[in-house]
Amino acid sequence: MRFRQRLANGTLVPDENECKPPVRLQMLQRTPDVLYLTCFADDPGGLRSNNYFSAAQSDLELSIFYDLRRVTNINGPTSGGDPTLWRRTEPKRHGRGANAMFMDGHAKLITPEVLLDVRTWDDGDYR
Repeated sequence: MRFRQRLANGTLVPDENECKPPVRLQMLQRTPDVLYLTCFADDPGGLRSNNYFSAAQSDLELSIFYDLRRVTNINGPTSGGDPTLWRRTEPKRHGRGANAMFMDGHAKLITPEVLLDVRTWDDGDYR
């Protein structure tokens, strides 16, 4: 998820028009706290996967579909309307939480509240 800035009151300002470019891990300040990867949302009927696989010509192009580009991809609706706005995370994939891998490489089960909080995805790089 690309954020442009964090306001004085802690509010994050997302940039939902551009993907975040690759970032060197050494540029990140809080690698143990920044979420990198988590459980993907359910895909009943294969709507997402069918679209993703038919449009992607390589693994790199396929990986773009798993990027979070909008705040709604973190905590939005799970159906209805434009599928690109649907939540891509599954906060209760494993009962009371979801597996999460952080930028420093460690992984753990996190609560839905943590997963759905946009600040969990903020790496502090506002370029």
